[in-house]
Amino acid sequence: VVQQVVKEEQTQPPVEVKKDMPAAPKVEPVEPQADVQKPAPIKPVVQQSVAASEVKDEYDSLSPVEVCFFYPEGYEKEFIKMKEVFKEVIKKHKLKFRFYGVFEKSYALDKKINYSLFAQLCKTNNLSIAVLLGPPPVPQVSEDDFINMLTTVCEANNITLEIIPYTDLTKQYKYLNVALDITLLHKDSLKKQ
Repeated sequence: VVQQVVKEEQTQPPVEVKKDMPAAPKVEPVEPQADVQKPAPIKPVVQQSVAASEVKDEYDSLSPVEVCFFYPEGYEKEFIKMKEVFKEVIKKHKLKFRFYGVFEKSYALDKKINYSLFAQLCKTNNLSIAVLLGPPPVPQVSEDDFINMLTTVCEANNITLEIIPYTDLTKQYKYLNVALDITLLHKDSLKKQ
């Protein structure tokens, strides 16, 4: 029976389906009119430049790392220079964060420095990083003693103290070292941002 069905299928002629296809429409030529004007030439679109103040600096778009800044009293120009060099170094080395100063505080250059005040200010503002411009070479304060005392107080309060020595104010490698220290010490908090 199966062989018969196969033979019958083979003997039937193939079915052809013819569809009437519509003829393509005829295109008739159009005569040009004498009073047709040529279009005016297209002027290139010129974008107006945006004022520099409106352009957001790429540095400002980086993830902020909250820090407190300390600097010697009467050395505001040097402190501003320190912040500018940090910005340059971070941009130059394409780091993924920027310093955001929650507060900036000057410290007095006398023999009776309240070292615990540095840590208290950081804790009050929920900050774990302090960036300090070291004291200039003055007879009232020994830089080594100052740094040793302040480091001890900050470590006891779980505050990372990063210092730019006053004598190294223009040395970019010091700033890069500080930025990389902060990256390594706080990499978990930087990832969350």
